[in-house]
Amino acid sequence: MTENKVQFNIQRIYLKDLSFESPMTPAVFTNMSSSPKVGFNFESNIENLSDDTHELTLTFNVKAEVENETLYLVESVSYTHLTLPTKA
Repeated sequence: MTENKVQFNIQRIYLKDLSFESPMTPAVFTNMSSSPKVGFNFESNIENLSDDTHELTLTFNVKAEVENETLYLVESVSYTHLTLPTKA
């Protein structure tokens, strides 16, 4: 029995956008009365650039809140270029 394996090469990995906000600094470190609520969101998308080249986009957001106030917010978008040359 033969197996079809897909081989790929990562051509580039780069960060397109990164944002960090901490609007309650420095009070957040001294006046926090309860534990923060932390939420995560993660998305991925693949775009075909040509028959054998694809772009993978990873986007994530992290938000921490306490008593409906934002402690911090992190937003990031990164890209990876993949080339899928052959099946082995």
